[in-house]
Amino acid sequence: MKNLKKLVSVFLCAALCVSAFVICAQAKSAKKYVKSISVVKKATITIPDKKSTTAKSYAVTVKVSGKASKAFTAKSSKTSVATVKVSGSKIKVTAKKEGTAKITVTTKAKSSKRKKLSATLTLTVKKATACRLVKGVKVYQFDYDTKKWELEHRKTFEYKNAYPTVIDEIYDYGDGDEHNKTFFEYTFENGVPVKCICTKDGSDDTTTMEYSKGRLYEVHYKSEYNTTDTYYSYANGNDYFTSLLKETHSTANSDIEETMEEADAVNVTLKNGIISKSVNSGYYANWDTNTPKQWLRFNGTYTCTYDSDGIAKVMSGEFRAGPSGIQQRIVVKKINGVITEAVVQNPDENGKFSDSEKVVFEYTNTAISPARFSNMMNYCITGEGTNYYNNNWF
Repeated sequence: MKNLKKLVSVFLCAALCVSAFVICAQAKSAKKYVKSISVVKKATITIPDKKSTTAKSYAVTVKVSGKASKAFTAKSSKTSVATVKVSGSKIKVTAKKEGTAKITVTTKAKSSKRKKLSATLTLTVKKATACRLVKGVKVYQFDYDTKKWELEHRKTFEYKNAYPTVIDEIYDYGDGDEHNKTFFEYTFENGVPVKCICTKDGSDDTTTMEYSKGRLYEVHYKSEYNTTDTYYSYANGNDYFTSLLKETHSTANSDIEETMEEADAVNVTLKNGIISKSVNSGYYANWDTNTPKQWLRFNGTYTCTYDSDGIAKVMSGEFRAGPSGIQQRIVVKKINGVITEAVVQNPDENGKFSDSEKVVFEYTNTAISPARFSNMMNYCITGEGTNYYNNNWF
């Protein structure tokens, strides 16, 4: 009996020791666990124009108790849209194409409930496309007294088949908006224009534009007292014209009929299919019923260099009369390869440049050819036509 009691006593002591060890181990384990993991819930990555991928890092925060591991794994729900890898306490996400992917980060250690914890980043990937139709522009003039940009006017554009149907120039003179609308009525064949009738709000003037292979070929303007006919030639076989002939007749003076003629020859240099330089020179003649016709050369040669997008960069002239040199330059600002604004700068007599005008752009989602894009942007920045080039995009 005594031996039995001793045996029971030994067994109970052993059981008590084992229980104490288990409790102690559980207590130690309870102090070593993951409390939470977090990452930004939503993010957007824009792949810059002319790039196939772009990468961005996001911080991951892991809170633990004791000496639990802060390590984690990461996984993308759509590797075709974005891939992910762990880099220290961050994840590096590489965007590959437009779409949405869920990036899930998961702890390697477990929580107090013996489970791994996770957090999810919903990633939206966009592709920046530089060559898109302009939706609207804001044109600012620099006020040298206040040293601030002042909004002068806005332009909005409406389209059909990627060609403008309405261009609305809007001014605010303090008593409400004043709209100057230009309307375009196109005839299309196989998706490209063959003819367009252009009119302006509040005017009886009409402009008829004719096209060849989608390129502007002839322009015929008619008003009450004036007619102007312009003819374009494309010697290089691309979308940039190389010569024009223009003839204007005026009968505003009932006693004298006036005529003006102009012939421009433009040397166009391309780089990767985009205009990089244009040199314009030519002849003109003005005469009337009392004055004989006499052809004269332009005052000089007009040279414009362009950036990699075909946007006018530096405009300079070599003149027989008046100072030669740079007449104007344009500085563009880009975000993700897309032009967001352009600043026109003019030189003073000492050659120092000052800001003059700023154009801010907003785009549609409709892509167009790089050549047409360059003409459209130059139209918005420098105007429909200058001594350097005519920016034909409609």
